[in-house]
Amino acid sequence: MFIEKLKAVKARPGMYLAEPTLGEAISFVSGMDYMNNRFVLHQAFSKWICSKKLNIKSAVVWQVLAKNYIEQQGIDTKKQAEAFFDLLFEFLEDQSLLIEGG
Repeated sequence: MFIEKLKAVKARPGMYLAEPTLGEAISFVSGMDYMNNRFVLHQAFSKWICSKKLNIKSAVVWQVLAKNYIEQQGIDTKKQAEAFFDLLFEFLEDQSLLIEGG
């Protein structure tokens, strides 16, 4: 259900987010991860962003890392939420987590 909900939010962010902004998207996904007691993103996403995208070592939470990475790309603010979901799904695919229950 977690992955299916992420797919739905990515496809139609206006239905789930107050405004389709980067901050709203990160907050929504963070809350979903916490609510489902899965914490899929808690450590793995941080490590993945650091190693695959930023080429750094850091103990910063994934929310800050994702925000910084998206902003560094120079993406228009209206497209940042979409870019975040692209980044998130790239991570999920890379980690073979796109199969529900994975």
